[in-house]
Amino acid sequence: MDSSIITYIWLFAGIALAVSEIFLPGFIVIFLGVAAMLVAGLRGLGIVESLLPSLLIWAGLSTLLIAGVGRALRKRIPAERTVAIADEDAALFGHVVDVVDAIQPGKAGGRIRLQGTTWDARTAGKEPLPAGSQARLVDRDNLSWIVEPILPSHVFSAPVELSAPTTESGPERTDGLGAGAARQANPTVPSETSKKD
Repeated sequence: MDSSIITYIWLFAGIALAVSEIFLPGFIVIFLGVAAMLVAGLRGLGIVESLLPSLLIWAGLSTLLIAGVGRALRKRIPAERTVAIADEDAALFGHVVDVVDAIQPGKAGGRIRLQGTTWDARTAGKEPLPAGSQARLVDRDNLSWIVEPILPSHVFSAPVELSAPTTESGPERTDGLGAGAARQANPTVPSETSKKD
């Protein structure tokens, strides 16, 4: 093959690589193309004539350009990046689910119903969760959900309001329950017999 044809191949390959940087950004392909165009220039001046030295010079120039100039350009012109958290599980944490099969602490085999299907589940606590109860999602371990029991709402009661003492028999209740109910709700309320003693 004629030496001038090889020179033109280097030149057109370099131009094609440099233009392809538009489609493959990252300051790599453009420097492969610039190195190929420099090799074509050296061949055109008669400094390099055979193929093997042309390939070695191209590889050396490409490495220097990518490592040196490419790194400096990447620092000055940052690439466009979008980072999105794609954790669908995090959106489900805190949701209340139904327990389908009993969940025993430290054992596998429990199941919950979530979004129309059943899943393996383990409990985060030490209490078993019977089938038919409800639980709250707290974590996920591979294909198993980690749940915690939901305490019944009747466990918590509203605080009893007492007004300031107005008589000798003790504080008056504002809810109309009387002194006996006040002692049951708040055992620190003295009874009439304990006051006389």
